[in-house]
Amino acid sequence: MGVKGLTRFIDNNPGLLKDFQLRDSRVIFDGNNLYHFLYHTYNIRQQFNGDYANYAKKIKQVFLNLKKCNIQPCVIFDGGYNTDDRKHQTVLERARDRVKWSSKNNLRGSKNLLPILSYETFRCILDTLGVEHVTCDYEADEHIAILAEKWNCPVISNDSDFYVYNIKAGFFPMDYVDFRVKRKKVKDGETGKTKTHLYILVQKYHHDHYSEVFGKFNPQFMPLLATILGNDFVNGKVFGPFTSRFKRPASNKPKISKRYSKTAALVSYLRRYGSLEEVVQNIIEHFQDEQKSVIQKTIQDSVASYTFINTAETFLTEYLTGSLEVSTIQRNDFFGEPIPDWIVNALLKAEISPFVQNALVLRRVILQCQVEELRKPSSHEISKHIRRVIYGVLFSSQKTKDLDDMRASRDTHIEEYDRKTSDVGKTYTIPITEIGDFCKVLGIRGLPIVDIERRQDLLLHVLAVSKEFIGRFHSSLQLLMVITVYWARSAGIPKYHLAAYLLNVLLLRISSFLLAKDKDPEDNLDKEQEFDEAMTVVKSPPPKGKDLGKSSIDDLEEKAVSALKLLSVDETKNIAPNTIEFNSVFQSVSPVLGLIKRNLNRDITNLPHVTWKYEWPPRLSHCYSQLQSCILYTINLNQLLLTPFVDPVIPESYDGSTLFLISKAMQTKENMVLFASKMLCGDITLLRLFKQMLDTVSSEVGEENFVETYTMKRRRKKEEKDRTAKINLVVAEMKLDSPSYSECESSEEDEDIKRIAFDCDVVNRFSFL
Repeated sequence: MGVKGLTRFIDNNPGLLKDFQLRDSRVIFDGNNLYHFLYHTYNIRQQFNGDYANYAKKIKQVFLNLKKCNIQPCVIFDGGYNTDDRKHQTVLERARDRVKWSSKNNLRGSKNLLPILSYETFRCILDTLGVEHVTCDYEADEHIAILAEKWNCPVISNDSDFYVYNIKAGFFPMDYVDFRVKRKKVKDGETGKTKTHLYILVQKYHHDHYSEVFGKFNPQFMPLLATILGNDFVNGKVFGPFTSRFKRPASNKPKISKRYSKTAALVSYLRRYGSLEEVVQNIIEHFQDEQKSVIQKTIQDSVASYTFINTAETFLTEYLTGSLEVSTIQRNDFFGEPIPDWIVNALLKAEISPFVQNALVLRRVILQCQVEELRKPSSHEISKHIRRVIYGVLFSSQKTKDLDDMRASRDTHIEEYDRKTSDVGKTYTIPITEIGDFCKVLGIRGLPIVDIERRQDLLLHVLAVSKEFIGRFHSSLQLLMVITVYWARSAGIPKYHLAAYLLNVLLLRISSFLLAKDKDPEDNLDKEQEFDEAMTVVKSPPPKGKDLGKSSIDDLEEKAVSALKLLSVDETKNIAPNTIEFNSVFQSVSPVLGLIKRNLNRDITNLPHVTWKYEWPPRLSHCYSQLQSCILYTINLNQLLLTPFVDPVIPESYDGSTLFLISKAMQTKENMVLFASKMLCGDITLLRLFKQMLDTVSSEVGEENFVETYTMKRRRKKEEKDRTAKINLVVAEMKLDSPSYSECESSEEDEDIKRIAFDCDVVNRFSFL
């Protein structure tokens, strides 16, 4: 959250920012800021609840551009919540804000609601590119400032706290960083030859700039200014008796905010003083005698938190150079027990999510609301069983009691904050510590010595999936298919939801295969022109793709129908199924893959911009939010179990725009496989692969666990109504034609007539014979 009002003040005083050409330098990134910034800023659709493929492409291009300019990034992430609870209410307010944004996101595509798999996507891309990164124990701001001081390198972030730290090499606000590569030709002084320098254009903030803008203002007062305005740990309202004396200054700007006026007035006030002690003494004079000591202590603690970076140390300095032994980092869980070294090391490397740290150290977690139906239970309710197992693994040696929420506490339960209707509520969740025969051997202290098969068995047991099922899939698909089965069985979905998701996975893997083989020029990340366009914030609807001609559409229809007929022939032959694996199949049909990708790109580009007609249907958005919750917490469990299965690659496993396109189309189609055949350009090999996936997963889910589609329900009711009307008409005609029929006869004869009518085709009048 940072310092209230300070960012707006800097923005309105552009003299505090100077153009700077960034190259040949080490740079520290605020990781949490960066992955939020990249998702919300660079042309990524917001309304479809997770366009991770496009997001991954932007992340890769940013770091490739940094590499071209010889910039060495170090990304530092926040860890868990602070144990002193100073920011607990702040975090809860942010969770409540997500609930408010969720209700609006379907219609407008809120830019504030970051999809819950964004962090996992970002982290995986960093690992793929070999970018240096580390996760702090708690909040990272202080560690970043200290490390920047030690390395004498700049910081890139959007956190206004960095305007307060006096960073020698400067601070680059992320909003003022242009990640496109610029070129400048310079002459070599020795050889006289012309060289081309590549750089990133940024705006540099430094405390030295204040003298040019505000004259006598002493930048050493910035920590005091931040304290009075209010930051993450001090509420600015505490200084109300002092700040209320300032009147709103006269300004030519018609819409100047109160917060900006307050900041400007404070800066003007601080210019009168030469020393910090003199200012503080003057401030506390505005408070009553019994308050003065508390206010003075508050100011001292807050100011010290910004000024200690010159002398303080951080374990990151040694850790990033490889000279730190993890065993020297002492961390304890909620009950004061030492956390095993392997977990500490995994947390630092981001191999385990901070969610696990919050559960282990605080026994408190806050679940992030998604785009979902607020009238229904939270989308995270479906993954509660998985989280309870995570808690059980973390606290397998602790005894739990089944108490109601009135008597429960963090001593006996895990405190979960989750959406309840339109607000955030607290519940106490009991860890599952007994799972068959696994409870004795799968505690966190003995986990590293447990063999991989036992850990796989535990995860399969939790998600209720058979070992024979995963044997049908390649190792890279196994965990994703296990999650898919759990979701489809628990959510109670129509079968076309499952078919749409599996087709989405297949299409994403095709895109990934083409990118890896560099067969598709549209995905060439080294093309700077494409990146320049992609890095432009969308202000108008995207250009329409070229429509297929009528003959091309007819050809595609014929190919799709032909492939479907061939598939029917295959089914009559009872061909033994092979292990489901993508790459070998893609190799055999590579010529058609480019056409599939181009058609898909065209369809996604032509998706209408958000209007009341083209929002995620509430049922659909809730259903796929449940899937994302299952993916997230199963990955967390898999990581905690030392990854017995390969984690799903998120950009190859879920993409909101593609899923929306397929689901909306399948909802109105009677034949899901025929639609899939059209999406796959009628290729029989790919259609066989899709059908094999669908049949295998559907069989494991169980046909009884699927529900009728909403369209099918309406159609069935209409058919039953029409059928009943026809039957009543036949019965009436039979009564009129029968001379022996009388009103006094028993109703049993009516029932016999109706049974005859039900058993016959009412359209064929000869069916009674």
